[in-house]
Amino acid sequence: MEMYVSLFQQHAVTSGEVLLELTETHLREMGVTTIGHRLLLTKRIRDMKGTGSASVSLDGRMNSIGELFQSVVVLYSESVGNVDKRLYRTMPDSRMYLTERGVEQARRAGQRIKDIIANESIACYISPFTRSKQTFDAVKLAFRNDQVTWTEEPRIREQEWGNFQDPEKVEEVMEERRKIGSFYFRFPTGESGADVYDRVSSFLETLYRDMKKGRCKQNILLVTHGLTSRLFLMRYFHWEVERFHRLWNLENGEFVVLELQPEGGYILTTELKSE
Repeated sequence: MEMYVSLFQQHAVTSGEVLLELTETHLREMGVTTIGHRLLLTKRIRDMKGTGSASVSLDGRMNSIGELFQSVVVLYSESVGNVDKRLYRTMPDSRMYLTERGVEQARRAGQRIKDIIANESIACYISPFTRSKQTFDAVKLAFRNDQVTWTEEPRIREQEWGNFQDPEKVEEVMEERRKIGSFYFRFPTGESGADVYDRVSSFLETLYRDMKKGRCKQNILLVTHGLTSRLFLMRYFHWEVERFHRLWNLENGEFVVLELQPEGGYILTTELKSE
């Protein structure tokens, strides 16, 4: 488990022989404070005992227990563009900023996320849009500075609808979109949902690499947007296009949680609204 590599090295757990002797009590004494992590580690050690093998590479990384423990949270908040569509005539979508209500939504969401992960660390990937950065600024108030790392990630930005938008023409475009489907429809001078799906897929590859290299923390926060959130879930869980079309966007200030299971793999613990 790469998040605990330095901890295992500190306690000289650098050989398969020593690894197979670890118990939950040992893990607690070493500083593995999360109960779920200790249970999953001891289960994997038991499994390795059953096969009679445990490998430790030269740099001390435990190959047989190399998956990370993560909960993934997807979140976004209300912007001025949600309140007054006329702003899109003169303000790019990327510059839409949070309303006072949006800031408060993000602040409350940060506290709820803190209640979930307690004192564990969290790695944040943030859309470059102004409202996403403001959301992150409000969320991180709930955490100690040493709990949080972050990086800007353009691939989880909102779907590009084009440049400026005329609200009087948007309804006509949206009607065409409803007929074609939001996954396939391409906005004039903008993106289709399928385009966003492709860049989310590319981001997931980076996320997996970051996990394996130990760059991620115990939890991951994605500060992203409505349609992008649904496409992230679609891509991760391999949902069909029709299921994606039936899902509703989250309300502003809501978030979803993907929780790692003891047997491995994630489940969606948040109920999504659908048609």
